[in-house]
Amino acid sequence: MWTIVNRITMSFLRKYLLGAIAVCIICTLVITYNCSCESGNGSYSYMPKPAARAPSAEAQTAALPETFLLIAIMSAPNESDVRAVIRNTWLQLSQKGPSVVQHRFPIGGKGLSETMRQQLEEEQKTHGDIAIIENLEETYANLALKTLRTMEYAYQNFRFQYILKVDSDSFVRLGAFIKSLKDIQHPRLYWGFLDGRAKPFRKGKWREADWMLCDRYLPYQLGGGYVLSYELARFLALNARLFKMYKNEDVSVGAWLAGLNVKYVHDPRFDTEWVSRGCNNEYLITHKKSPDDIQKLYNSMVVSQILPKRFPFLWACLFGIFQQTMLMNGYQEWIINGENPRDTIFAANAEGICSLMGYITIYYLADSLAVFISRTGN
Repeated sequence: MWTIVNRITMSFLRKYLLGAIAVCIICTLVITYNCSCESGNGSYSYMPKPAARAPSAEAQTAALPETFLLIAIMSAPNESDVRAVIRNTWLQLSQKGPSVVQHRFPIGGKGLSETMRQQLEEEQKTHGDIAIIENLEETYANLALKTLRTMEYAYQNFRFQYILKVDSDSFVRLGAFIKSLKDIQHPRLYWGFLDGRAKPFRKGKWREADWMLCDRYLPYQLGGGYVLSYELARFLALNARLFKMYKNEDVSVGAWLAGLNVKYVHDPRFDTEWVSRGCNNEYLITHKKSPDDIQKLYNSMVVSQILPKRFPFLWACLFGIFQQTMLMNGYQEWIINGENPRDTIFAANAEGICSLMGYITIYYLADSLAVFISRTGN
């Protein structure tokens, strides 16, 4: 009896088990087929889509504004008058566009009063050259940090080949400077007035209590003005958190770059010491100048640029006036003698030409004066 029941039960289970297995197989095939078709049509896929990649550093850099020379002019927040003088003087000595030269005035934004911040924002709206660095406080103790933050700002906001760090009390012969820079280009250029003999300050405001590298400062370009290539500025920007700050900003830069394969270029045309070495028309940068000194230097530069271009023509015109004077003297003698020089074609033509040259001379003198006034504001 139990044997018959077991057989019937096993037969029943086998049939339904085989049916269940068949249904599972068929469902699996149908699902697989449908998924493969949908994936092929691109409407849906069980594979997760890869996350969008952030732009590479190279792509981000390529999108930045490009320039050959970026000038970072160090000034204090309250030096709006000094910045105005700089904009109207030596920054006008080059007519190159922004692809060749651009400038910024880096200013620490930390701790600024609301009034001062508003004034700087208005100045930025007017001129577009103020760079407020929010994580920097403007103090004497932070001069080295300001230079480092400036390198970070430059690297993050521009594609430049070289950066000129210059103080607000320096005068730059900008046109000659750019030409000289193009003549000495190097991918790791560090250009200025090199000092490798100075002993560390042990007293006073610039006392270097933490200088222990050696008994003298490592070679550095004096801080009134110096040039760094993009590669060196990039190195400073990317490693800023690792550097030790020293009291002297220029000494700090020299220490940070020590040990690198740097192209040091010492140039006596950088008059960037604490005390000027005197007047020299060959100087590219002159340090320790008041706003009045900067204006006077610019005025003399404008005169030296305008008049030499007109000298050959002016001398020719003056010679024509001299000839006209001689002709008029002869004309008077001919009148006394009863002769009429107007009967002579040569005399009439010579008189007209000389008069025209005299008028042109007056025009060019007036034009030179107008250009001088427009450039100097006097």
